[in-house]
Order: sequence, then C-alpha cells, then structure tokens
Amino acid sequence: MADGGVELTDAVLRSFSVARNFAPQEDEDPNVQITSLDFHRNGERCVTSRRDGVMSMINCLSGTVAKTILTKRYGVGIVRFTHHLDCVIFSSANTANDHRIRYHSFFDNKFLRYYTGHTDSRMMAGVTSLMMHPTADQFLSAGMDGTIRLWDIRHSDTTVRAWVT
Repeated sequence: MADGGVELTDAVLRSFSVARNFAPQEDEDPNVQITSLDFHRNGERCVTSRRDGVMSMINCLSGTVAKTILTKRYGVGIVRFTHHLDCVIFSSANTANDHRIRYHSFFDNKFLRYYTGHTDSRMMAGVTSLMMHPTADQFLSAGMDGTIRLWDIRHSDTTVRAWVT
C-alpha cells in the first residue's frame, strides 16, 4: 500500500491467531453475554460490559484483566471510554426503568455524575447508543424514546435534545 499500511488479504487474515483467552472465574457464569466493548483511543485498554452487571477493564498490552467493577444494582448496557484512561460512561440496564447514563471512575470505583433524560416505559434498555466526542468533553446518546441528546460531561443537564421522526 502507498501509505505504508498492510493490505488485508485472505492470507493476512488467515495468519491471525488467538493471543489470549480469558477463562471464567470460579464465581462467573460461563454463558453470560458480553453486551458492549470499547477501546480507549490510545489502544492500551479495552472495557467490556456483561449482561450480569459486570464491567471489566482489560490491559491490551499485557493481555490481563486490570480491574472488574460490579454494577448489578443498576445493570450495565452500553459502555464507552471518556478521554481519561480510567473513566467510562455507561447506560443502565435494569428492570426499574432507570434510563440514566452514569459517569464512573474505575480508579476510585466511584460515580462521578449521572445524566437523566431518556424515558421509555415500554423498554428495559432505554438508551440504545452512546458515543464520546473524539476531542471535546461531550457525548451523544440515543434512546428508545425517539430522542438524540448531546451532553457536556461536566454537567448533568442535556445540552441539546432532538427528536427523530
């Protein structure tokens, strides 16, 4: 390739192999589903969420699980890194119709902020998409309530709300 990259041919893809396989811990259900994953922009870490309310941060350089957080009270649907290596935003996934988005620090295991706005009494998972802005402290969310919201991560209130028709 002209830009110095690698062309993805059949032979190149067939040369890939599994580098690490994480076996379930003793107390984990081996059949639990991963609901979301996200790489940090520097590629050093990956965060995953599971249907049973567990988030795991994986060190991609060493291939080890760096930290596991239990969020069983609120559940966890979609998880996304913020700009900080130890912080994530995630959507709730519980049966209480709690459609809040939570800003969480893996370092302190503390909630930093809550974002309330999406509502949909018909669905358990009100938030269907989360996307962090690549450079600004803003993120977008979309929900089953037919809205797309722009948030400033430093404030709990919606910056912009738009309805999708």
